[in-house]
Amino acid sequence: MIRLPNSVILSFDVDGQRVFDFFDNSNKDILLEHGLPKAVEFLKSNNLDATFFTVGKNIIDFPKVHEKLKEFEIGNHTYSHPYFLTQKTFSEKEFEIKKAHSIIEDFYGTTPKMFRAPDYQIDQETITILKGMDYRGDSSIVKVLVPFYLRYCINYFKQRSIAKDPFEIPLTSFFLPFNGTTAIFYGFELTRLIFEYLLRFNKVININFHERDFVNIKINKAGFWRRERALETTLKFLNYMHKRCNILSFRQYLNQYH
Repeated sequence: MIRLPNSVILSFDVDGQRVFDFFDNSNKDILLEHGLPKAVEFLKSNNLDATFFTVGKNIIDFPKVHEKLKEFEIGNHTYSHPYFLTQKTFSEKEFEIKKAHSIIEDFYGTTPKMFRAPDYQIDQETITILKGMDYRGDSSIVKVLVPFYLRYCINYFKQRSIAKDPFEIPLTSFFLPFNGTTAIFYGFELTRLIFEYLLRFNKVININFHERDFVNIKINKAGFWRRERALETTLKFLNYMHKRCNILSFRQYLNQYH
């Protein structure tokens, strides 16, 4: 019997630098303009699809770089990327989702069917809005099981009722938000070991990156932000995953497994 390889749902949260208050307010966005083309280049060179969760306001302000995503699945990441979305009123949540939805439809000529909340903050009200708009799924819960990173662990246990809903496709994790930023922080070898460990328990791993994971950058104003080898580490890990697993977008995953 031939054993099929494991699969990875690959997505990118396209936040841009405006979500960080230690960047200036110029008309440029080094994370979008330098990082996003590198992500697209990797996918195209390997003939892969992935899901890009885009911010509506960024599409309007930086249309040229977002045009590069037209061949890929586009997900909804709200209009303005507000942190603490769950603390907004129902009307505010609805505005953030529907405004971004409309911008994506107008710009890409496609209807988004997947949603990811900023900072993985989701609640039942937001799920209700998404289901009412005929979305196929949400992917905002990080499945953190060990309280090494307490905030995400608490979030997961608070959101367990949502996680049980087939509509929700949680990000695969164990003790940290396991994503591209984790790979850069720990380095390739340790991240690879965590990835292999997760493969032992999951036929499909849901992992996300950001466009900033493709930018080598050093910010003096915030000493923790030292990512001089971010691009090299990210590409090394993506290439490793590609050799090890099938790479899927959310639409491919849903069509194949649901």
